[in-house]
Amino acid sequence: MELVNNMVDYLVISLTAVIGLLDPEVIIINGGESCSADLLIEPIKKRLEGLVPIIPPINLSILGHQVTALGAVMMVLDATTKH
Repeated sequence: MELVNNMVDYLVISLTAVIGLLDPEVIIINGGESCSADLLIEPIKKRLEGLVPIIPPINLSILGHQVTALGAVMMVLDATTKH
């Protein structure tokens, strides 16, 4: 359980900065963290209380590990179709 608490601590530090700078409408968790998202999402929300004015919805990605490849393809398509 200490490992989960440490992971939550580091994610909360990162998310606090992202939320403060970018004011996202939603946070999507993916990658290795998504395998244990059920253990992470509620503790993250609780620890974000009082650190940020508004906590955006925090969801688990439905794309799984394919999201990295899909993001790379979208960046290439975006870069090549603008010119």
